[in-house]
Amino acid sequence: MSDHDDDIDRESYYEEAADVWERGCRGEELDDKEAARFHHLARARFYTFVMSASHAQVTSDGAKIQLLIRSLALDLTRSPGLERAWLDSEFADDDFGSLVTSMLDEVRE
Repeated sequence: MSDHDDDIDRESYYEEAADVWERGCRGEELDDKEAARFHHLARARFYTFVMSASHAQVTSDGAKIQLLIRSLALDLTRSPGLERAWLDSEFADDDFGSLVTSMLDEVRE
């Protein structure tokens, strides 16, 4: 396989991931393979949120924590499939996650 072939494969991989992400966020029906991929992508998004909020807590940046919480809550309300994934995940029950979940109704208003 040449370097060019590798670039094409990588591009195809990310295009497919983007398609699954978009459809999953919209709450569209996904086949089993796509649903598993969406689940992994969603978990990566949630993990990134928790790590960012944890870092902001360590640096005593309360404003950043609030911004991260509100931003994720807005993302979830705009993406019904992502919101379902969030509510089904263990991330929704941790310290920062419970703040996101409680903010969902507030940002819907």
